[in-house]
Amino acid sequence: MLFMLMIFSSISYGDVNYCPEVRMLGKKIDFSDTERKLFCGDPSSHAWKYIPPYQAEQFLRGMLQSRGYLSPKFEVKEDVLIVRKGRKSNVKSIRVISDNAGLGKKIRKDVRRLYRKRVLNTGMLNSIEAEAQAQLRRRGYPCGKVKSQVNVLNDTVALILDPKVKHRFGEITREQITGLHENALLRFYPMTEDQRFNGDLLSLTEKRLVRAEVVQATYFLENCSEDGKKFSLEQKFITGPPRTLRYGAGASTEAGPFVRARWANNREGKMASLLAATAELSLRVQSLNLTSDFFPWTEKPRQSFFTQFELIRESQFDYEQSLARLRPQFKWTKDFHQHGTTWIVGPAVESGKFKSQAESVTRNFSTGLLEGSFLRTAHQYELFDVHPQDGNQLGVTLSYRHPALGFARSLTRLDTTFVQLGSLTNSGRGAIVGGFRLKAGTAFIRKLDDLNKLPPEVKFFGGGSDDLRGYLLRTLPDNNGAGALTRVIGKFELRQTHFFHQKVEAFAFHDSGYFGEESFSLTSRLWYSPGVGLRWLSPIGLIQGYWARALSISPTEDSGNFYFAGLGGTF
Repeated sequence: MLFMLMIFSSISYGDVNYCPEVRMLGKKIDFSDTERKLFCGDPSSHAWKYIPPYQAEQFLRGMLQSRGYLSPKFEVKEDVLIVRKGRKSNVKSIRVISDNAGLGKKIRKDVRRLYRKRVLNTGMLNSIEAEAQAQLRRRGYPCGKVKSQVNVLNDTVALILDPKVKHRFGEITREQITGLHENALLRFYPMTEDQRFNGDLLSLTEKRLVRAEVVQATYFLENCSEDGKKFSLEQKFITGPPRTLRYGAGASTEAGPFVRARWANNREGKMASLLAATAELSLRVQSLNLTSDFFPWTEKPRQSFFTQFELIRESQFDYEQSLARLRPQFKWTKDFHQHGTTWIVGPAVESGKFKSQAESVTRNFSTGLLEGSFLRTAHQYELFDVHPQDGNQLGVTLSYRHPALGFARSLTRLDTTFVQLGSLTNSGRGAIVGGFRLKAGTAFIRKLDDLNKLPPEVKFFGGGSDDLRGYLLRTLPDNNGAGALTRVIGKFELRQTHFFHQKVEAFAFHDSGYFGEESFSLTSRLWYSPGVGLRWLSPIGLIQGYWARALSISPTEDSGNFYFAGLGGTF
């Protein structure tokens, strides 16, 4: 028995000899080859062949503290450095010290939620300070300072806040871009001069300008007086060329191989108007889109004439459609305190032909229509680069066709989408994000005797990587491509961010939907699909793969396993 205990002790708590000169007590820690050379030496290098114990101690102390061992002990015996790394520290408590008790309480709540129980190391301490600084900036204190202290005995972090003075944005001194009117870029700013400062809105401004490719890069210079009572902003631009050409290729199990190309002039004229052409070719969809977003008014930089010409050909599983559409419409945007809005209103003309799987007859149509769309996006939702994790978005589209405009019957189509995302709790180095998306719409038409007589453009379909996951693209309802006049789809998702890697997410979902072949009416049949998958937020876009089970009730039906892999798709 004594012999077995001695073996167990040597395995669990025995010495780890990284080299003859360094011995660590307790469980082994994996160091990289470069790290080992720093404290053990490098026989191939004359300068690093021998590392004195005091120098090895300094290197090891930093390496251990970066891993959460904040109080290592060192001693030298017979020219061997003995290391007792001690216990690993986690953040047990976060205190905030501030003269502004109310502000300190709010920041403590947010920081504690993000960092409690995380490994307490030097990198984590920097992250806690940075988050507290960001919280100050979100609440109007651009000149505030944050310092931290750590009590290694009880793993408590104390944040010392010096918020200084609350400020408004004030007038921003902008670098002038040659050839542009001074008001040309005002449509990209989510804040006003008299609005309370919020550091996130500076980041959002930068993202909007870069995403629109109006400039190659931009940044703000902040100037604070020593006492924080004076504050000013200056903005610089790296303009880059006004014209861009982007192209790429990819593939998915849904669309097969595809190629995309886009040419754009992003600074046309003195108000930085947009001219763009986009082409896409895949097995399912081939399209050409010509866009002009023309800003004619220097005193109204958020209003424009928005014109689109589209050529689309679809070869879906259950129907085929070819469509030409022209949209000469009016567009304007406005930002509020926590969200931005976009309205587009005007006429449209479309012409095409189609046929469903149920009928071999090809039908033609040509009509005018009136359209309007509204998009409301929370600033927090818009801040994310690839895949939003917080905030909400609401989209509404309304169109009206009438016999006087060339359509066979009077038809009003309403389509809405709402998404809400939010962080539920921390998990490892990431977070558990919960999401809900609702897609609902109906097409109102009287006395319709045959759904197949309506073009797919005015009807609703389901299935696909950005719709009802678990079903083939645009194959629901199950009526051979006749489509639906009404639909309601609900999508629920839980995702784990930073899943083994910063750019990888794991997710589980449950999508479900009802369809109806009459206006404002749904059948009792429910299609639903639970599933799990992985996403990679790659430099070339969202790459994901998932497994789902295609199920339905009334009648009960199990359509089996469904797999998706490739570029594209969204929650």
